[in-house]
Formats: sequence, C-alpha cells, structure tokens
Amino acid sequence: MISREKNYVMERAEEIQAYLGNKFLTCVKPMLPSHVSGGFWLGLPRKFCHLHLPNHDAIIILVDETEKEYQVVHIAERTGLSGGWRGFSIEHRLLEQDTLVFQLIEPDKLKIYIVRANRLSETDGALGLMHLSHAKRTDFGQNVPEAFSDGSSPID
Repeated sequence: MISREKNYVMERAEEIQAYLGNKFLTCVKPMLPSHVSGGFWLGLPRKFCHLHLPNHDAIIILVDETEKEYQVVHIAERTGLSGGWRGFSIEHRLLEQDTLVFQLIEPDKLKIYIVRANRLSETDGALGLMHLSHAKRTDFGQNVPEAFSDGSSPID
C-alpha cells in the first residue's frame, strides 16, 4: 500500500478515536497478515490489556458497527484474541492494513470501528459515521470535533 494511503487510514482511525472521546477507553490496531489470514491471532496493546481487560483467560465480546456481537477468547498472558477472532475477521472481510478502533464499553466488551485501507468508499464512511452519530447521542464521547481533518462532518 502506498504510504500516503496508509497514513490516511491511520488518520481516519485516530479521528474516530478522538471523536469517541475519553469516557470509554480506546486503542487503534492496524491489521497485519497474521491478524487476517493464516494464524488469525490478534495481539492487542500490552498496556491496554494489562490495565483494562481481565487478567485471566476469558471470553470477550466484540460488537461490530451493526451491533452484532461475537465471542472471542482473550488470552491474558499473550495479551491478544484467539478463538473466535478468525470468524470475526472473515465475516468482516478484514484485510492487511485495515485499521480497527477498539472501544472498551464494558469490562469484557469491545466495540469495534473498522477503517478500510483499500476499500474505503463513501458508503463505508457513511455507515461508520452513522454509528458514530449514535455514539454521540448516547454520550460515549466528550470534546467531540465538529469536523474531521478533511472537512467532512462526523455526523452528516
């Protein structure tokens, strides 16, 4: 992928993260080949896991942008997701360099926002922003920006 496209995807993910505010904890994770093919292992930021996820192996619920829930196994010692992650990845057609924003909405539940690297279209963007609009209405965030850096509104 061209570096400019990679930067754009990360910028969009960071804008979503900022839009969500700090009421709920978030982290951003670009997808690598091992996350979306072959082993389907998703390592999460160590500090995020140690501070906010269970300190033992447990089932974690992932909630996608349509509010559909998926059970995955969180392996505490390895700070990542394993069993169930493959199904989530395949069902959402995740590819290398797609970037996910994880929002901790309960101690064992993560809301996921997907920023597509190669397939970012107005439709993907509009769907994601509709769901962010819902997040704003439910007071998930504070200090919400009025517009993204490219001039588009987060709730149009």
